[in-house]
Amino acid sequence: MQVSLQQPYRPQDGTPSAKRVWLLVAAAAAVVFLLTAQRGPAWQDSGIFQWRMHTTDLAGHLGLALAHPLLIILGRCVRLLGLPGELWRYNAVSALAAAVATANLAVIVRRLVPKAPVAAYFAAGAFCLAHTVWWLATITESHMLLTALMTAELLTLIGLLRKPRFSMVLLLGFFNGLGVATHNLALLALPAYALAVVVLVWRTPASSVEPRRLAWPAIPLFAAAWCVGAAPLIWLTIRMAEQAGAAAAIQSALFGRAWQGQVLGGSAKAAVLGLGYIIYNFPNLALPLAAVGLWRLRRRVGAGLAVAMAYITAIHFVFAVRYTVPDQFMFFVPFYLMVALLAGLGLASLCENRRRWLKIAAVASLVFGPMAYAIAPSAAKAMKLPLPGGRRTLPFRDHARYWLTPWKHNENSAGQFARMALGQLEDRGGLTIIFTDSTTYWPLRWVAEAENRGPKLRIVGGTDTDLLKDVAADPAGFLRRVERSGNAVFVVSNVPGYCPDALLPYVDDQPTGVLYRVRPPPGR
Repeated sequence: MQVSLQQPYRPQDGTPSAKRVWLLVAAAAAVVFLLTAQRGPAWQDSGIFQWRMHTTDLAGHLGLALAHPLLIILGRCVRLLGLPGELWRYNAVSALAAAVATANLAVIVRRLVPKAPVAAYFAAGAFCLAHTVWWLATITESHMLLTALMTAELLTLIGLLRKPRFSMVLLLGFFNGLGVATHNLALLALPAYALAVVVLVWRTPASSVEPRRLAWPAIPLFAAAWCVGAAPLIWLTIRMAEQAGAAAAIQSALFGRAWQGQVLGGSAKAAVLGLGYIIYNFPNLALPLAAVGLWRLRRRVGAGLAVAMAYITAIHFVFAVRYTVPDQFMFFVPFYLMVALLAGLGLASLCENRRRWLKIAAVASLVFGPMAYAIAPSAAKAMKLPLPGGRRTLPFRDHARYWLTPWKHNENSAGQFARMALGQLEDRGGLTIIFTDSTTYWPLRWVAEAENRGPKLRIVGGTDTDLLKDVAADPAGFLRRVERSGNAVFVVSNVPGYCPDALLPYVDDQPTGVLYRVRPPPGR
């Protein structure tokens, strides 16, 4: 059966309405994500976002591509709700966005295949229970908000192709602009939306049954709405352009501070890891059903929407599968959304002849995801499988469990590390200086400043360039001056890359608690 996008679908008796489907799926997903969301300080990027929400830092220090200003704004708004636990509230932004994305996906599938409601629930389940989706829904990150906006874009695109009108054009541009203000990965789908508007302006309907064309103002209206949605990032880019020049600002908005090579490059290793991530996220019938959905896509949704969906699926796959960064696995989420959508369409196609057994098998296969994630850490250790993430050893953190198990309600290794580190220094007199890396800096800073724990302290990270230059120029002299003042220096690791290179010769071989003492060389 092919669904006409020209006429709105009216549910028949016994077929759940879009509103009912949305509310049911959103509530179920929200419960899962909110209950399993992390409660305490986080390592690395999530810790950065927690601190930036706490301080309303819209730009950050890693370049505009990693600014994600809409995420920070929403984090500040959620803080005002008065829910218990400030850090859990920030993580709730991701959890609620993931629930919205899951519910929107169910409505998309229900609209495209209205006579197969099980397809909508299967697609929502496959997406919701995918490892990376669940993982990112429990911490403070931008990917789930980006995906929620992407589902809104797809819903709007369907409405635009069904009945072209200016309101849909405005919404499509606005939602994608908001997506860009959340994460510049939203730029990948922009050509499909812009082309859809242009085609609807220039095409001539072949018959009176087809939707009418759009008038030419649709193009500037789309651009204007996009600019309104992307306004937070546009404002940051203009502000940076005034300080560093237009070229530097545009480069920062596209690639961040230092990731142009990774964005434009690729490697065979990244591709192999990427394929492994995809399989791990769908240990069920979603992948074969998605292949069926892709095969029958044009017949199912029509040529225009089929081209747009195929492009969006392909561009996100190509970008993520060759992206050479330690957190490569996160960038597959938009692709996983499209896989789940196509899987819903594939299940509907195969169930046209009342294959009830297939519906039962597809839904039942969803339980294999949580089961696999529960046993994967032990299996990975036994088989010595490669894992994502660059840092292998951190106090209190089980590396395999941290990356392979998506639920984070029982993950508090960053908070344990920070509180023990500062607790062991409380009896010291004078100033304590701790040199950190990007992973440990943010939980230490949160516990020290937001929770007001620890002694008189200076936590040194990558932004303290002046002090780091002084240390690099004369490490022995720096350590002697600190020692004479009755102060002390510690580092979080004695491994190169996680400690300033100049201090490595002076670091103790064994830690004091969870930190390593740095001592001046003997002599004057």
